[in-house]
Amino acid sequence: MHVTLFYTSHPDDLAPRRADEHKSERLSREISLLHQLSSQFKPIWLAPVKVVLASSGAILVLFQCVQGDKDHKVRNAASNAEFGVDLLRQAAQKTFPFVSKKSPKLIIHSTLARLISPDAFDEAALTRVREACQRISQQLVNTATPFVVNKLCLWHQAEMSSSEQEAQWRQQRAELYDQLYEGGKKAINREGVRKTRQNFTPGPTLESKPYVFPTENDGVALICAPTPIEMAERCHTIGKELMDLLPREPETGNAVACVTRRELMHVTLFHTSHPGDLAPNARLRFPQDVAQLKTMCTHIAPFRMVPVKVLMASSGAIIMLFQCLPATEKLSDDVINAHAEFSVDHIRRVAKETFSFAPKTDTRVIIHATLGRVLSPDVQDVDLDRLRARCDEITAELETDPQPALFDKLWFVEETHNLSPQGPRPIYPYSADCSISNGGWETRINPSIGKYRVLHVDRGLPKAAAPPARAEDGIHDVLK
Repeated sequence: MHVTLFYTSHPDDLAPRRADEHKSERLSREISLLHQLSSQFKPIWLAPVKVVLASSGAILVLFQCVQGDKDHKVRNAASNAEFGVDLLRQAAQKTFPFVSKKSPKLIIHSTLARLISPDAFDEAALTRVREACQRISQQLVNTATPFVVNKLCLWHQAEMSSSEQEAQWRQQRAELYDQLYEGGKKAINREGVRKTRQNFTPGPTLESKPYVFPTENDGVALICAPTPIEMAERCHTIGKELMDLLPREPETGNAVACVTRRELMHVTLFHTSHPGDLAPNARLRFPQDVAQLKTMCTHIAPFRMVPVKVLMASSGAIIMLFQCLPATEKLSDDVINAHAEFSVDHIRRVAKETFSFAPKTDTRVIIHATLGRVLSPDVQDVDLDRLRARCDEITAELETDPQPALFDKLWFVEETHNLSPQGPRPIYPYSADCSISNGGWETRINPSIGKYRVLHVDRGLPKAAAPPARAEDGIHDVLK
């Protein structure tokens, strides 16, 4: 149980990283600053005043500061005691180099519990919870006893275990895919479509417009996995078929939708500068970003993905959703995506820890390719229903004939156009050495050159121990 005061780095608003500063050094620096901050304050007295069920599902106890120590040498003395938490947060803004905008502002609270499942309770049950909160709040009016908060804690939130994190990714992805499907079955966001259309030039085909940046050093950088040739052909064919279901504008004959070009098909992984959250002086960062990406690629093994669903999102985007497949053989533990089923998740995790800027609006659990976009707010519902029905049919076809594809490289795209990976996009292959043990012998596969070599590793076996009869026996299906 704790009262949140502020964040020096928030999950959705990460502190900028210094390339020359290790995480442990940053934590030591923040601990020193926290000592400095705490020396300016006396213990804060708090009294609970209310218990509430917030719209987020959090059950909170709300506090207010009350007068305690009368030492006039500290900031929260005497008449200022009522504002002890506010003054501490204000001082933190001046003390720490970064305080997240996601930090609490006025609220002083502890989170007692959370309602996690949105559908598990009916309104009657929620009403009972609210009534209980009101009863407890009334009791606090008469019986609440102030208590003293006499210490601060710098809580470096520990990472979940790998299995816990992966279970969470799996659940979040399943829930998101269901939400996207259900949301797409409802009416599209026509106002959102109208705004998106402004990024395209109308005509017989809808072409994305170039970005217009505030300064010459601004830019967008997308790291994505180019779709393998056969999969890209399949994606383009599906996208064109779906977009052809929509009639053109009756008066002009202009297109009402666009299809992603075959050579631009990709799966978005992350941005180092996002159009909705530009990194400061992004273009000056690009060389460093590329160097870091090259290093990352030496620790990533190629992985297979399978399409699981095609749908129209409420935004009008036609997307193909993917899942990563488990590896056919155990990969070395020093490979980022050793748990291949979560390859994209682990790549994003390491990127978040590696790159100097992490956009707040970046992609999280979804794994998708955009096949096309509905770009007219005036498309008739009957035409959209026909498109949705065909999406369902294609999804059923994917279930019977998924055709997995091997993703073995990245693009670093200096994006020049809205919602399109146009611009310079050099290729960086995944080049992790994958080690597979076979008794006293070890087979190493270097995916970047498509070759293997067999090395003897002395693990106390007799010197006369023979290698596998065939080198292929040591790698099984890994090369397939």
